[in-house]
Amino acid sequence: MARKDESILNLLVECPWWVSILVSGIAFVFLRFILPSIDFGSMAANSFAKGLSGGAPIVALVLLLPAPIAVLNSFLKKRRRK
Repeated sequence: MARKDESILNLLVECPWWVSILVSGIAFVFLRFILPSIDFGSMAANSFAKGLSGGAPIVALVLLLPAPIAVLNSFLKKRRRK
């Protein structure tokens, strides 16, 4: 049975720290450069995609938040093993 609290941020906390940085970078590039260049055929969808482009840095920063926590988790796990 799946856990109830499986948000993307909780999953990134459980992963190694570099996964959070990688996901953040991919999300930024996709939202900032790739999504606005896609033609959706609808004026509303194109405007929405261009509007999301402005929020790319905020999304990237939010996805970077779990990285320091993941570093701390890995440090504590290594310390417990000794």
